[in-house]
Amino acid sequence: TMIDRLGVTVANSIFRKRWLYFIDKGMCAKAYRDTSSLSVIERQLPNASVRSIRAARKIAIDAEKAFQECKPDFPLDHWHWREVKTETLESKVTGQGSKFGIGLSEEEFQILKERLNWAKKRMEYMSYNRFCLFIGEAVHKRFGH
Repeated sequence: TMIDRLGVTVANSIFRKRWLYFIDKGMCAKAYRDTSSLSVIERQLPNASVRSIRAARKIAIDAEKAFQECKPDFPLDHWHWREVKTETLESKVTGQGSKFGIGLSEEEFQILKERLNWAKKRMEYMSYNRFCLFIGEAVHKRFGH
């Protein structure tokens, strides 16, 4: 919509905002759409594959929840990805009493903790893509066949 784009342009250029939309929230992309039912393809896949797909979905959904709870924001010099404080994300995922096990085994969780600890020492902010990369490294043995 023209008015929405004009409003975003004015707000971002003149008032130094970092908005993706002004009126129409539909302009903001969603990373996931609801695909809660696998029943259509379940009959065509072996049970092991269905279990792997469900496990991967749980990890992805839990990872996004953990990232969103850290209140991501756009970096000052970019508007097309959001970041969170690395220390906040690390404590949210691995901290005492954390409710985010993200569906990982103990070994996978240790690998993720190592990656987040490494990142905390080197970068103040982390994008969702990098967080997913670290999770991918942690679960590589389970899903990388």
